[in-house]
Amino acid sequence: MPLEASKNTQYICLLARYDPSGILQWSKTFGARAFPDSLSVVPGGEILLTGHFELSVNFGLGQLVSAGGNDIYAVIFASDGTPLWSERFGDARQQFLVRGVNDVSGLVALAGSSHGTIDFGNGHMVASGYDGSSEEMKISSGSF
Repeated sequence: MPLEASKNTQYICLLARYDPSGILQWSKTFGARAFPDSLSVVPGGEILLTGHFELSVNFGLGQLVSAGGNDIYAVIFASDGTPLWSERFGDARQQFLVRGVNDVSGLVALAGSSHGTIDFGNGHMVASGYDGSSEEMKISSGSF
């Protein structure tokens, strides 16, 4: 993020990769309203970065726009930092991710909480009886 732009920003989402000697290989920033919650790296070097965001965020594959409140994001980067896949999940209420993991076969699993309706591709899951307290649910897994 350019210095001038960062003067008005309280926080940014960032990702950096170092080699085993501690030498920086690459780094990226993704905006001021994305909050990383977990990171998973497979033996081949692909990186899954997951978290939640407000408003919008761009990981390099196009803008992800929140449906309102906090939405969940998941993004996979190649070992050289090239973005391979990104997606957002959520509705106008609050969604938060607790953990995301991936493996060498391309399987991604996400776990978090939703206070509304969320769809991971197999139809809507609804937090029934929402009363403002945390409604935790395990979120589906699948290949992306």
